[in-house]
Amino acid sequence: MKKTMPIKVLLAAITLVCAVACAATTPLSTMPESTPARTASEASTNSMAASPALMQRLQKARAYDLSNSTAFTRSAPGLDHYYSRKADEVTDVMSRLRAGQDVPRDDIDHALDNSLASTFGVPVP
Repeated sequence: MKKTMPIKVLLAAITLVCAVACAATTPLSTMPESTPARTASEASTNSMAASPALMQRLQKARAYDLSNSTAFTRSAPGLDHYYSRKADEVTDVMSRLRAGQDVPRDDIDHALDNSLASTFGVPVP
């Protein structure tokens, strides 16, 4: 009897590979603004407060990620999970900003970066 890998195990493996790829790459902003490379000390001092424009940008990114988190259920379930996690990441940044915390610019850029969506082999909007 030939054994096949259950779909849940396959999806877990895809998700793990994506998570490792996310952690191993330098985030590239998909939004119009780009930030130059900074040293660790500059990054820690370059944090952002909750400006209305930034919050609006984060809200738009969250809505985009949430809508895409159900758009690829049949063609690329891992991509659904990717967008769901990105929406969670944007929500976390927004919560921290609303709580009055200074959020490092790198955290904001990473939350807004969806460039790894293209690695799933499915055309993304």
